[in-house]
Amino acid sequence: MSGTVAFEPLSRFERGVLCRLLSDAYALTPHYEARDRQAWQAMEDFFFDNPAIGDAYCAVTTLCGEPIGFVSWDPRRLPGYAVIGHNCVASAHKGKGYGVLQLRETLARIARLGAKKVYVSTNADLIPAQRMYERVGFERLAPEALEPWQLGQGADVYYGMTLQTDPESVL
Repeated sequence: MSGTVAFEPLSRFERGVLCRLLSDAYALTPHYEARDRQAWQAMEDFFFDNPAIGDAYCAVTTLCGEPIGFVSWDPRRLPGYAVIGHNCVASAHKGKGYGVLQLRETLARIARLGAKKVYVSTNADLIPAQRMYERVGFERLAPEALEPWQLGQGADVYYGMTLQTDPESVL
């Protein structure tokens, strides 16, 4: 990694940044964009139409001021748990540690909100994502341990993590 990395509020960017980052991040697996593009747009519209929510629950990762990724999370079940929604890094920046850095920052933010657990899902063909989640301490959940809400996410690999009481310990 070289350059200054920051985690910026979504309101500092123009509408379109999230879909653009997702499209780039999934460039090698275009079937996800074909399947999910409308949901991506709905998520982005919601965050930009509700900037206080967008700034609170979505962070854009920048490198030298340019957006290179973002993470969003759903806080509605706090303090019990939060669910990480999108977590992406632009293709040119993958494999350089930015995803882990971005995820650790997100976990610290979620912990500061009082979450006891965090859940995230991905797909079996996204091996780098699985490795990243495991690297930061997520544990893969057995299919029989899943809740009904998890099964409707369009994913096939699910992870959970119990957070420490000290938010900075996830860093």
